[in-house]
Amino acid sequence: YVKDLISRYRDDDRIFAWDLYNEPANDTREFSEHSYRLVRKCFTWAREVNPTQPLTVGRWNNDETLNKIVTEESDIITFHCYGPADSTHDIINKLSKLGRPLICTEWMLRYSGCTIENCLGIYKETGVGCIMWGFVNGKSQVHLPFGYMGDKPPYEGPWKHDIYHNDLTPYDVHELELIKQATGVGGKQ
Repeated sequence: YVKDLISRYRDDDRIFAWDLYNEPANDTREFSEHSYRLVRKCFTWAREVNPTQPLTVGRWNNDETLNKIVTEESDIITFHCYGPADSTHDIINKLSKLGRPLICTEWMLRYSGCTIENCLGIYKETGVGCIMWGFVNGKSQVHLPFGYMGDKPPYEGPWKHDIYHNDLTPYDVHELELIKQATGVGGKQ
């Protein structure tokens, strides 16, 4: 599967990187060793195809073995960060020492302080790329907190992810203005 997919798009300029494996061993410590081997195999398979785009697997937890593997194998360093501004600064400072481009491939968790208002400026100031997991509230329901089950009362707290309701009205107009400012879309940078 890895080789087939990457072979088809190995020179496609619409793809800026291959994130080969999301959160290896997530919640399955029992299978960590299997995940480590599979992560290495994913890199081997991808390199056999020799894509023009960089390869990566994101750092997402404090598993030293996993982080060593993905740091050694990745062309660019990607990571997840759901902490508030001070945590975001800390992880960027730590990973910057690796001397490779950095991209946060999952961030924003409004109820933990990881917000557009608190963290987007940090990514801009440090030159670290960032990708929000959610965009429009829809069937994946990523606006709900981790672990929320539908049998509970309707959730009325702050959204986890997503910046638009499913009718495309903004969740928070101020957040959109901050995104526009940070990206230089429709105004000053």
